[in-house]
Amino acid sequence: MERMTVKDLVKACGGTLLYGREEKEVTRITINSRDVKEGDLFVPLIGERVDAHKFLIQALKDGAQAALTSKEISSFPFLESGEKALIQVRNTKKALQDIGKFYRN
Repeated sequence: MERMTVKDLVKACGGTLLYGREEKEVTRITINSRDVKEGDLFVPLIGERVDAHKFLIQALKDGAQAALTSKEISSFPFLESGEKALIQVRNTKKALQDIGKFYRN
């Protein structure tokens, strides 16, 4: 995957940047928090049994550069440094599809 900036991701999914810097880059996208690598965008999907939002903070701590969230966020002090990006969206699955469409174009 070609690198995408956080600014590109926000534009692609129509999200709102809550934390982080627009110029930061992500190198790949993952929906599996156990597979997070340095520089990833973590997309927590909501399934029938598990809401992956509960793994969001750990994914960022494990190296993800950015994450999407459709949940209300209060405050994450470790994100205030701006080193990691958190993007608020209405629906993470739809946002992932929108990012894919943006990337293909």
